[in-house]
Amino acid sequence: MEVLTMIKQLFSWMLLTTSIWVVDGFRPPQQLTVTAQPELSEQSEQSGELFYFYFDQQIPLRSRQDAIAVESESSKERGSSDSPFYWRLQQHLQANQIRGQSDNIGDIDVTPMSETYVDVTPLGETYALVTLRTDAAATLTEIQQEIRQFPDTKRILPVLTRQNYDEILVLPDEILVSFEPTLSPSQIQTILSQQNLEVIHQLQFAESLYLVRPRFVSGSQVLQVANQLNQLSDIEYATPHFIQSISQEIPPSTWEYRTRFETLDAAQLMASPTDLSMVQQSIARSGLIPLEWHLHSQPLSQCLEQITFESDSLLGDLVQCSAEHSRREVNGSTPRTDIRAQEAWQESNHSREVVVAVIDSLIQWDHPDLQDTLHVVDSPDQCPGEVHGWDFSGVGTTDLNNSQTCPGDPDTRISQDEIKQLQPIFQDIMKVLQLSDQELLQELFKDIPEELKGIIFCPPGQPDCSEQEIVQRFRIILALGLSSEFHGTMTAGLIAAQSFQEQGLSGVAPNVKLLPVRVAGLGGESTTVSLLHAIRYATDRGAEIINLSLGRLFPSPAIALEIDRALREHPNLIIVASAGNDGMPTVAFPAGLPGVVAVGAITLEGNRAPYSNFGGFDIPGIPSLDVVAPGGNLWTPPLVGGILTTGGTWVDDLWRGIDLPTQRWGTTLDYRGGYLWVQGTSFSAPIVSGTFALMKGEDTEHLLSREQLISILNATASYDGLTVSEEEQQFYEELRRQGELPASLSVEQFFFGGGLVNAEAALREVK
Repeated sequence: MEVLTMIKQLFSWMLLTTSIWVVDGFRPPQQLTVTAQPELSEQSEQSGELFYFYFDQQIPLRSRQDAIAVESESSKERGSSDSPFYWRLQQHLQANQIRGQSDNIGDIDVTPMSETYVDVTPLGETYALVTLRTDAAATLTEIQQEIRQFPDTKRILPVLTRQNYDEILVLPDEILVSFEPTLSPSQIQTILSQQNLEVIHQLQFAESLYLVRPRFVSGSQVLQVANQLNQLSDIEYATPHFIQSISQEIPPSTWEYRTRFETLDAAQLMASPTDLSMVQQSIARSGLIPLEWHLHSQPLSQCLEQITFESDSLLGDLVQCSAEHSRREVNGSTPRTDIRAQEAWQESNHSREVVVAVIDSLIQWDHPDLQDTLHVVDSPDQCPGEVHGWDFSGVGTTDLNNSQTCPGDPDTRISQDEIKQLQPIFQDIMKVLQLSDQELLQELFKDIPEELKGIIFCPPGQPDCSEQEIVQRFRIILALGLSSEFHGTMTAGLIAAQSFQEQGLSGVAPNVKLLPVRVAGLGGESTTVSLLHAIRYATDRGAEIINLSLGRLFPSPAIALEIDRALREHPNLIIVASAGNDGMPTVAFPAGLPGVVAVGAITLEGNRAPYSNFGGFDIPGIPSLDVVAPGGNLWTPPLVGGILTTGGTWVDDLWRGIDLPTQRWGTTLDYRGGYLWVQGTSFSAPIVSGTFALMKGEDTEHLLSREQLISILNATASYDGLTVSEEEQQFYEELRRQGELPASLSVEQFFFGGGLVNAEAALREVK
């Protein structure tokens, strides 16, 4: 495959996995609408427009004209072929040529379709996502005709998105229906028969909850059937059973907020080829904790202000400098933007024996810093092979009936089949990352008019960025697209990591018992049924804290009611969720649900992270931001302004047949990606989960309720070290003039909720 084709395919793939060109900085909306539920739509079924119901609210949808999903003919054959389904489909499309429409593609009339027009990426093990490129001369209809000729194709499914969002919602012919609990099984069967519905699965923990399939309709008509079912008095709710890609939780980097650290050379810090030897020597002496600024920010902040940036080993110098500052009393004049975890450790037992469930994607729990933190399941209804958590990814899409009591898999780590799926993409990424900056620019800019280069490749609103910035941005986000498959490993490390041989990382609560619960397959594939199983499983296995770094889930009545049930039946359970990475005055689902702690993100400098959602309204019934914690910004300061955590690409089998890189790639600290820097509210949320674990660790007799612990966290948070930008101040004042915000709401509360979490003060209050 030629380099340009490879780059084009990887470029489209990373658009899907990381949403890199979504504007991720401060984005004042045209009009702020404060509503208790998602905004009402005036659309109607009669008009042919699309929507579904979230309780009594209509959620408007639109059909994506650039993407379709393809289901594999037989899931039982997974692993039987030498290549995964999506890869075979891609090869089929490349081998079958179609005549283009000669629209700005030169004089070539016949072109391999997938080489130029489409990209095929995995969505779990059963589905492939086929995306039409913007320069495509072929139509989606022509591509579908060719896909139908592929013998492994079972069916082609539409891809939808909520209006004003850029997301992947695959619509299979399935509906999740909850019947009134007073109905008998025979009455339920009668309704199912009358409505021409076929039962796929009855959830074992909810007798009145069924996954069904309409017998005579498919495609977008399934939405109409679900909406009609919602009108029946014997049905609590009916909602489409979307397959959603939730692998969008590492938001893109921006160049904003360059103030104290604006003199740093991003390229020198992020791509220095010679710094690993000194970095490793520094780590051997001091470990990685000095770089974890979310635990204590002053050492790194002071080194960034004092160090000489002429070294060939800048990152190594920073590790050594931060370690030296950590060993001595630092200057108190530097603002603190961390959660004061190290001071909290001196007051605590490090959360010993508190069980924290991480519901997420791949959790590689055999990472050296995680392997000794695991909860061992001991339950009367233990599933075969269950030891350390459970994998529900794919439940609700395949093999749903293979085990009525234990759907899923006992291992949350990457499987051999998944390694087989990722390796082709991984190999291509490594080839591209080994190109020189000039070679990469030459390929990126090929056939791109000069006036469009900045618009296409620069951060939104900054079309004059330099070529160096374009290259670094492309490299980093391309690498993060692959690393984000191990999103769960990253969140778990921030809560529970124990520094292996004193050379690794430390989580906020290193003595917790980690319960890994996987819900997302490759490409972020997740379903409502998998999430329902995961939440129920976590509570049944004794989780005291559940971390949901799953911002931007589509609002689901089933998930909302399951979270409500979990909180009601387990009065001491705490659920923490990420507020979302849209940079908007809204709190994403499910963080905005009552009783859930919604967490926003700040940077090392104390600014609201440009991607972080906000809106600390403090109005009953309105989804509101509770607190903020470090979420990082990979560009301010470069690289080390992100959050350092555990990664998953270090797995040996993933590198089979691939030469090890000769330098760091993306935001990794080491050659294989066992550690990397990240950013997002996905990573501020687990920092708060870890803080709750420290608090619960001191309440050994369980005297404090959930409400009391949340109240303590909020009361001890503060705005010390936080800064409201001039632009944010102006936006706040304009909303006040328009009467959109109550007079009692301060600008700090609007952007930071209750403030920056202070673990030390919270522990003292618990005691």
